[in-house]
Amino acid sequence: AGERVGNQVCYRISDNGPGVAAQYRERVFRVFERLASTGEGTGIGLSIVRRISESGGGRAGIDETPGGGCTVWFELPGGNK
Repeated sequence: AGERVGNQVCYRISDNGPGVAAQYRERVFRVFERLASTGEGTGIGLSIVRRISESGGGRAGIDETPGGGCTVWFELPGGNK
């Protein structure tokens, strides 16, 4: 989902998986950090999302999704309409 909030544009990607415990939500944005040792992935995706967001003047984070799972969100300056 995406929406304009003031002069920012906020994008949210949600799932219904196991979620990310609150104490690990900052850790998953570090390069090569993975919470599970099984499955695919290198642990760089979320760190890239945060770096791109912050370099563009925005921010990124993770929240709990009601009913289970998590929501990764990032905000970027929206410029003029």
